[in-house]
Amino acid sequence: MSSFVLNQDGRPAAFVLGGDKAIWRQWTDNTGTWGPWVSLGGQWSRFTVATNQDGRLTVFAIGLDNVMQRCSQIAPNGSFGDWSSFSGQWQQLAVATNQDGRLTVFAIDLDNVMQRCSQTSLVTVPT
Repeated sequence: MSSFVLNQDGRPAAFVLGGDKAIWRQWTDNTGTWGPWVSLGGQWSRFTVATNQDGRLTVFAIGLDNVMQRCSQIAPNGSFGDWSSFSGQWQQLAVATNQDGRLTVFAIDLDNVMQRCSQTSLVTVPT
């Protein structure tokens, strides 16, 4: 599983699910040289990456315990903050951007019911 997105400044970033089940990320510097792989930690079964309206990247992931969490860049083009959990247990997820720039998570719970959760404002406080 992998995801490829652009930072706010246009530099590419790659995210992969490693053999250790952690999410690993790699990005380019201003010269286009790829940096080292850095782990976001945890153990995950699936993930996706989306871009907030303010340019920060946010990773949404479902853990081996079926708990969904998110982790966002602290500032556009920057490092990532801590993980924060959603309530419930989940088996699938997808993220879409609303017309106004807010992110909406669509997820299927363990009872095969699809749920959705949207940002309440265009810019969220990173955790």
